[in-house]
Amino acid sequence: MATQTRRPQHPKAALTVAQRLKMVRLVVEDCWSVAAVAQRVQVDPKTVRNWRARYVAEDPAGLMDRCKPAPHQPPTALSGRRGAGFIAHRLDMSPSTVHKILNSAGVGRLDRGDRSTGPPPEPLRYQRDKPGELVHLDVKKLPAIPDGGGWRIHGKGNAGPRRNVGYRYVHSAIDDRTRLGYSEIHTNETGDTAAGF
Repeated sequence: MATQTRRPQHPKAALTVAQRLKMVRLVVEDCWSVAAVAQRVQVDPKTVRNWRARYVAEDPAGLMDRCKPAPHQPPTALSGRRGAGFIAHRLDMSPSTVHKILNSAGVGRLDRGDRSTGPPPEPLRYQRDKPGELVHLDVKKLPAIPDGGGWRIHGKGNAGPRRNVGYRYVHSAIDDRTRLGYSEIHTNETGDTAAGF
């Protein structure tokens, strides 16, 4: 039998060699069922059984990638993961709407939301030791609402002549340690007003 040479691992492959080893150890050493491991790793149970058989026969060396000949016919099976276009067709919705919904849920890309890779790492957050040691300041500029209400009350075009009512500036401060916030509304954002705030 001809020896098979190792092919390079795709960097974004669903199962790397390390993941295969973890997967088969769950079955062989921790006595998990094939179905439970397949669900956790999000692969077909047949895949788990194949890798388990190679591990039992050849130890960890059996989990390495091997070259295989090209298929005689192109594969006809589709992936179990579906994108926005497929979902939109099924739900009779616009693909762009479905894509926005999937993105807002954090699963807009098919390579996201994979439980086997785990959640994204927690953000590294600094924090001061004493309250008041570091205070974050910000100013938000908002259009002012005229006396008697704006167009939402009177309707667009019915509020009479446009009056220049200007802007209001929301000055906010947040303490880094306690995360307590405080805000005030002022008529300008000049240095004197900010310092007074």
